[in-house]
Amino acid sequence: MRLHIGTEPLPSRLQRLDARLKLLVGVALLLGIALTPRGHWGALGAYATLLLVLWRWGAPGLPLWRTALWLSPFALATLPWLWLTPGPPMLTLGRAGTGLIITQTGLLRVTDLILRMVLSIATAGLIVGTTPWTALLAALRTFGLPRVLISSMGLMLHYLGLWVASAHTLQRARAARSFEWPGRRAGGTLAWRARITGGMVGNLFLRALAQSERTYQAMLARGFDGEIRTLPLSPLNRRAWVVSLALAMLGGLLGQLLP
Repeated sequence: MRLHIGTEPLPSRLQRLDARLKLLVGVALLLGIALTPRGHWGALGAYATLLLVLWRWGAPGLPLWRTALWLSPFALATLPWLWLTPGPPMLTLGRAGTGLIITQTGLLRVTDLILRMVLSIATAGLIVGTTPWTALLAALRTFGLPRVLISSMGLMLHYLGLWVASAHTLQRARAARSFEWPGRRAGGTLAWRARITGGMVGNLFLRALAQSERTYQAMLARGFDGEIRTLPLSPLNRRAWVVSLALAMLGGLLGQLLP
């Protein structure tokens, strides 16, 4: 699983669109998905169809739905609603009278929550996957987000890239020093693997700490004063704003218009 958050853009139609327009429409879609009344399956299906069309049209190479499925285990937190929601019983887990009773209302509620979660993750992944993070931060600054928060997000993404690069270096070093015997599983016992993994995590933490300190010292040497400065974005014409606002209103009201 890999989300594109770096500075190398994906060759897609959506990538060529202005980040401010994508951010505006994306936020409207997220609000529309969140505010759609419960039980409006047609509206949620319309959001899924819209995201599928945007994905196929603008970024077919982006692993959007696979990313949503990888992040969907967080939906396990909704499973208790299967038996905590009162309603007509469907299935009993365990002994009668003492087991967990899954209700029909609970099943519909959990399905609704998981579908909203997947659609929200897909929307965010579509925006992040087709927008360089520098352009995304500049668009957030245009919409009035505090500069301190934008600087913190920019530094977090930069250090995250350094951390991922260090993790890949450790993985290559382990692979280069590993011995694989034909017909046998490489790596030793589970305890040995846990010990090696713990050592790699500790090494990665020390590497990330040292790298972050060197990066910060280099930033200070180049005049960093707590704010990340970027080139100003080019102004948008009135037609682009009208189209983006119309799409944002449509996306935000879609859940209220469809049953």
